Amino acid sequence: MTVKKYIALIEFDEEIGTYGVIVPDMPGFFSGGETYEEAVSMAHEGLTFHIEGLLEDGDEIPEPSTWEEIRKNWEGWDEWNELVQIYFRVFIPVMPTPGTIPVLIDSDLVSRIDSVSQDRSAFLSTAAEYMLSNGNVGK
Repeated sequence: MTVKKYIALIEFDEEIGTYGVIVPDMPGFFSGGETYEEAVSMAHEGLTFHIEGLLEDGDEIPEPSTWEEIRKNWEGWDEWNELVQIYFRVFIPVMPTPGTIPVLIDSDLVSRIDSVSQDRSAFLSTAAEYMLSNGNVGK
């Protein structure tokens, strides 16, 4: 599957000092965070899980809309745009693949793995299997 980039609308609530995230193409999806960076990260993770849930339920994954399509066609645009004073739009890339989950790994560790392996997923799967089968978990 290819990576799809969904537009997320991130609003800042000045009263409580947090960020909320919605993705107009994904009805029912909402995420947030205490910082902008946390909100984007949580939205990426949450959207990935949301899509995996849709796939498990046999639902169709909506195609990403353009900014113009959201403003013109999203039924919540007028109300949302009127209520929200501060907002950002970002692209949230996701690659929905049944049977896999996203994992966050330090970029330096990823570089070290990539320097010794041509298949990062296979390397990590092999390392996990080795650790689990040899009782090295948590050590």
